[in-house]
Amino acid sequence: MALGRCIGALPYRLQMVMGRRLGDLARLLVGERRRVALTNIRLCFPELTEHEQQRLLRAHFRAVGMGAMETAICWWGRDATIRRLSSIEGLDNLRTAADRGRGIILLSAHFTSLELGVRIGQRYLREFGIETTAMYKPPHDPVVDHVMRTRREAHIGGKSIPYNDIKGFLRALRRGHAVWYAGDQKASGRLGELVEFFGQPALTHTAISRLARVTGATIVPFFTLRRQDGRG
Repeated sequence: MALGRCIGALPYRLQMVMGRRLGDLARLLVGERRRVALTNIRLCFPELTEHEQQRLLRAHFRAVGMGAMETAICWWGRDATIRRLSSIEGLDNLRTAADRGRGIILLSAHFTSLELGVRIGQRYLREFGIETTAMYKPPHDPVVDHVMRTRREAHIGGKSIPYNDIKGFLRALRRGHAVWYAGDQKASGRLGELVEFFGQPALTHTAISRLARVTGATIVPFFTLRRQDGRG
């Protein structure tokens, strides 16, 4: 955690160089994860040559490393840094959802730059008078869990809700809050439905649509993309 705080204070370009090198190292060390990623790439992009698939694999692990650096920026970076590095599109959709006053589900996914997403978006939500709440899966390490919750809550202004606390999720929406939800691709048979994903059958969560129907909340797709120039 101390190292992460130090990294969060470094210049952004240096952070991204470190992230790419970290990703290269991870690709060499985590054999099982590398095999899973390469299998998925081969299933989803069969038209690519072996060389192109390996290049995409390398780019993915580098993106994971940069995401780790962005987590440090999100938790310990200054607001001025976040504003300088980010831009937002589709703000009118967020404003319209806020005007309804019936709660907002910020529907995202586990992309490598996701940690910065709420830190970027919460400034606009705060301007609309909306409190932001984040769903999260508590890590096993209590120290990491404490730091994750306290740093996120320091920036979003609301409480973090464990992913299995459905009552807390519903309470937040009924109070008109915005709840950030990044669903896993894998779902149980009871909560999922098989849909086509890159030409492959994937068991995908349907719980979020049911929760939106119960609460009347507005679902706003919310994705954080890392541009080629390094900005979000």
